[in-house]
Amino acid sequence: MTDLRYALRTLRISPGFATVVIVTLAIGIGANTAIVSLLHTVLFRELPVKDAGELVFVRTAGARGLGGAPPFPYFDHIRAETSAISGAAAFAADELRVEVDGSVEQVFGQVVSGNYFEVLGVTPVAGRLMTRNDERLDPPVAVIGYGYWQRRFGGAPDAIGRTLSFRDRVFTIVGVTPPRFQGLDPGRQVDVTLPITLEPTMIRNVEAQWFNAVARLRPGVGTGQAAVEANASFQSFKAASNRSNARAPTPFDRIELTPASRGLDRLRARFSGPLSLITLVTGIVLLIACTNLGGLLLVRGAMRSRELALRLATGASAGRLVR
Repeated sequence: MTDLRYALRTLRISPGFATVVIVTLAIGIGANTAIVSLLHTVLFRELPVKDAGELVFVRTAGARGLGGAPPFPYFDHIRAETSAISGAAAFAADELRVEVDGSVEQVFGQVVSGNYFEVLGVTPVAGRLMTRNDERLDPPVAVIGYGYWQRRFGGAPDAIGRTLSFRDRVFTIVGVTPPRFQGLDPGRQVDVTLPITLEPTMIRNVEAQWFNAVARLRPGVGTGQAAVEANASFQSFKAASNRSNARAPTPFDRIELTPASRGLDRLRARFSGPLSLITLVTGIVLLIACTNLGGLLLVRGAMRSRELALRLATGASAGRLVR
């Protein structure tokens, strides 16, 4: 405590020097903290869902590399015939123009299969989330994100039961997702979720790849085993489709399962390079700040040479002076 009081007195005696030191450290440490936090959010943080490590994306693969989910009829067959997965859900995100209280606004939304939230293990913060029964659109329902709930409805409990319109159809808001859950695409906060059955033509299309699919592995099942089963289901359906439809899709020839614990990799693929470079630059900034601080302390030490000599002469140890 004596050393601490002495240090505070020293800072008070030289406020200009103390301010320069504090600001130098604040700039270096603050910049690194901000960038590393952003890097963690975009590149490394797992999805805030139940047992995120069990989630995988169902993707097509072929000569062109990895693609999105197979056409919906293929996907529907795979999730029904693959015993290694406990459930699989489809989702497609895009900008939506919705009408709320008579005013039209642009939101970031998605259409999902009814078991989407069940597969992810997400629980509502208000109301309820979508179920398989909601795919019947009788009545049409919608789920809103926590951020949109706060921004558009002020977090009011009576937002549950209110309506919004999309494509001349009225949807009743039945629930709100938790604050930390923002969807499966890092960096994009989902405002409105609607049933995927809004796209009946696309659901029946055996050629279009227009959505993504996420699946949950059964406990104790590895990704390799599940991929083998999923690919076998895919190949059997593809063979049947080829026999019945000469125009069956051909750009892909197998199914692969990729980790989904951190969400889609579009943002990581786009920004991992720039973010790594920025992290390196801020690390250099911190190094420069520490070098500057070291120089300042050397000058300060030279200015205090008479004081330190006097303290040594009166019996202070080297360790005490270092403290």
